[in-house]
Amino acid sequence: MEVKIALYHGVRKKYGEYFGLNNVTFLDWINSFIFAEARIEAIKQLQSYSKEKPEPTKAELDIIAEEGWKRCFEYWKMTKK
Repeated sequence: MEVKIALYHGVRKKYGEYFGLNNVTFLDWINSFIFAEARIEAIKQLQSYSKEKPEPTKAELDIIAEEGWKRCFEYWKMTKK
């Protein structure tokens, strides 16, 4: 998919002028795309989204536990189980 994008931009002269379509030109376009600032920033943003959430604090754990026992109690009131 990225090669397709690199060639799309290359044909539209985003990476400079070209004189003929050949392997050298295609390789230049792909290298220009690989090191383009927009692509590097997009990769950084994707990596920041994929980081794991931090451990919950003591207060957050207490809230989770309280909500859990309240749900269990409501379930017991309805089913007597």
